[in-house]
Amino acid sequence: MFGRKVITVIIAVTVFYILMVVYSDANQMIKYLHNIDIGFVSLILLSFLISILIKSVRQSYLLNSISIRLGFVQNVALYIAGLSMTVTPGGMGQMIKSHYLLKLQDQPISKTLPIVIAERYNDILALVSFTILFAAIENLTILMIPIFAIGIAIATGGIMIRSRNLFRSLQELLMKISIFKGLKNSSAEFNSTLVSLFENRKLFFSWLLSMAAFFFDAVGIFMCFQSLKLNFDFGFTTAFGFSSIVLGAISFIPAGAGVTEVSFVHLLSHYGVEISEATAVVLLVRLTSMWFLTFLGVVATKFITRNSKLAATVDSKKITR
Repeated sequence: MFGRKVITVIIAVTVFYILMVVYSDANQMIKYLHNIDIGFVSLILLSFLISILIKSVRQSYLLNSISIRLGFVQNVALYIAGLSMTVTPGGMGQMIKSHYLLKLQDQPISKTLPIVIAERYNDILALVSFTILFAAIENLTILMIPIFAIGIAIATGGIMIRSRNLFRSLQELLMKISIFKGLKNSSAEFNSTLVSLFENRKLFFSWLLSMAAFFFDAVGIFMCFQSLKLNFDFGFTTAFGFSSIVLGAISFIPAGAGVTEVSFVHLLSHYGVEISEATAVVLLVRLTSMWFLTFLGVVATKFITRNSKLAATVDSKKITR
């Protein structure tokens, strides 16, 4: 059932991209894409891969903090496997990692699910931090009010989790969401784990790792512009790229599809970039980041699934003996 929904999302996104290309003058946009400096492509992909590696280190840190330890390869594979579910509202489909940890480590979902919530929170926090920083440096007044408002909302969410009284209200809201309903009977473990992940030291260190990871995402976006010979400042490309990703994430539309692309193109066209050229660079960013990493996630999922089946076979043999 869940797989069908993902396929439906991918088909819908594909149709959207086709319409987007047609609207932006397909011939002109293809002309821009033909002019891509191929030498940049490997560097762009490398930047996004380094970002993923750092985010997997953050995952390992969070898992270790709740006494779950994985080998380096297994940890990286687990993180990348979660990316196969990026095409879900707010990327929360990455909670599938809890299912894998249940199979591989026999860890209860109520204990591991807060890891994904903390990761997504730190992702948004880092994106907003970078956007505010570079919007101020580049004097991009068009972004200041909406991003500050989102930043305040993110900070408020963190405060609610850290405050027991406010957290009860947040918990009641979470339990109304279908994916969390099954946790009502084990909410105590879920609550204590989530609150522990938002302690000052853990939150600060997770944020630092997130900032390091998204710096390489910013480099990747910047090189996408450079590959199309669009010579904008690093701060400019980062602020517009990250603000569009944030808007897509908070829209809770699967993969932020439509919201991310349209807002990115609109911002670029507002600053004098032709629609067809803006569409070309935005599609390049999305294909080399989200969609490339989603593909890697599918590959990693097969690796994780094979390992979980192997573990189950070994366990069954032990029981038989």
